[in-house]
Amino acid sequence: MAKAQHRDLLSTSGDLNDRIAALTARLPRAGTDEIVRTLGDVRAIADARGLRAAGTVAHLIALAASAGIGRAMVAQWLPVLRDAAASGRGDAQASASYAALCSVRLAG
Repeated sequence: MAKAQHRDLLSTSGDLNDRIAALTARLPRAGTDEIVRTLGDVRAIADARGLRAAGTVAHLIALAASAGIGRAMVAQWLPVLRDAAASGRGDAQASASYAALCSVRLAG
């Protein structure tokens, strides 16, 4: 990986982790709209940088939050989102694996 690509990935990962940490801190007081909006921002950043796995997880959590799963369940999924963001993976296999993990967690 070229130095510039590596630096961009670290910058993106840091931005995503900052947003995820901020959501985690705000979660006890956050409404559904704020949760969904923040996850949409995370997804947009991830997708723009080719981090398909993180974008997929953010999307699935946002869908579940919109459907009313509640803050406690969102809190359980945020570590998966952090892991997906940190993985730096953009391939379809990683995206599918993270989606399956989310499905298992949802089925609980």
